[in-house]
Amino acid sequence: MLERVAWGKRRSTDGNIEDRLGLIEHSIDVAAVLESLVAVPLIRRRLETLAKTRLTESLVARLAVLAFLHDVGKASVGFQSKSIEEAMRPSWLAKAKIDFNQCGHTRVVAPLFFNSKIKSKIKDRFPLAEMVQWGEPLPDLWLAAISHHGTPIVATELRSAREKYWHKLWSPADSYDPMDAISTLGECAQEWFPAAWRDGPNLPGDLTARPREGRPPATPPTRGWTRYRPNFGRPPIGYPAYAGMDPGLLPSGIIRQRLPRLRGDGPNKAKGQNVAFQATPPTRGWTHELGQLCGRSAGYPAYAGMDR
Repeated sequence: MLERVAWGKRRSTDGNIEDRLGLIEHSIDVAAVLESLVAVPLIRRRLETLAKTRLTESLVARLAVLAFLHDVGKASVGFQSKSIEEAMRPSWLAKAKIDFNQCGHTRVVAPLFFNSKIKSKIKDRFPLAEMVQWGEPLPDLWLAAISHHGTPIVATELRSAREKYWHKLWSPADSYDPMDAISTLGECAQEWFPAAWRDGPNLPGDLTARPREGRPPATPPTRGWTRYRPNFGRPPIGYPAYAGMDPGLLPSGIIRQRLPRLRGDGPNKAKGQNVAFQATPPTRGWTHELGQLCGRSAGYPAYAGMDR
C-alpha cells in the first residue's frame, strides 16, 4: 500500500526498505546546492556569459525553483509504488493497471505539461500559471532539470508522446493522492523562494543551449552523429560524436578546423581529410605540427598517444 506522503529517496537492502527521505526534503537539498553553486563567483560569471544577462535575485530564485522541481515526476503513483514490498508490488501494479515501464520519474511528467485533464486538476493547486509568466524558455529549462539523468526531454517531442496519456499515474491510489504532493511542492516553492514570484526579468533563453542561427549545437558526448552544411568562414561548435558518423561534406584539399573526437583522433593528411586542431584529444589520440598550422603551439599534447 502506498504511503500518504511522497518520498524522494530511499535506501534498501535485499528488497527491504530501511530508510526514506521525503520528496520535499530531497527537493530542497537540490535547490540549496544550485544556490550555493551560483554563489561561486566563477560559476556565476560563466552562467551570466552564457545567458547574456546579469543573474538578478529574481532569476536565481526562479532557477532554484526549477531545481527544486527537478523530481516532480516522483510524485506520480507509478514511482511511489517502488516503496511497496517487492513480493507484493507486481500484483499491486496489475490491480492498478500500471505497467513497470510507467514507474519512472522523468517522461511521466508529460501529463502535467500537456494533458488537459491533468492540467485542470493542478490549476488551482500549483502555481503553473504564475510560472508561465517567467517567459518562453520555462518549459525547456524545467524539462532540462527533469532530464538530470542524462537523456534530454524536449517539449516539442513530449507534447505528442504516448506518455501524455498516462493520466492514471496522477490519480489517487490507496491513501495517496499525487495532486496533494504537487500542491505541497507548489506551496513550498512559493514560501521558500519568494523572490521568484516577484516582478523580474524573464528566464534567459540562451541557457537552453539552442543552436545559433547558421551554426550547429554541441554534438553527442557518446554515440551519435553530426552533420552540417559547412560555413567555411567559421568552425563548427562542440566535439564530434564520441562514436558514430561524421559525414564528410568538405571538398578535398580544404583544411577543416574543428575539435577532435574525445579519443582516437588526430590530424590526418590524407587527401580531402586535412584537419587543423586548436585543441588536442582529451584522452587517446595524436597531435601533428600544431606550431606550423597555428603559428604557435596550441592545446595540450595528446593524453595518451603520439606527438610527432
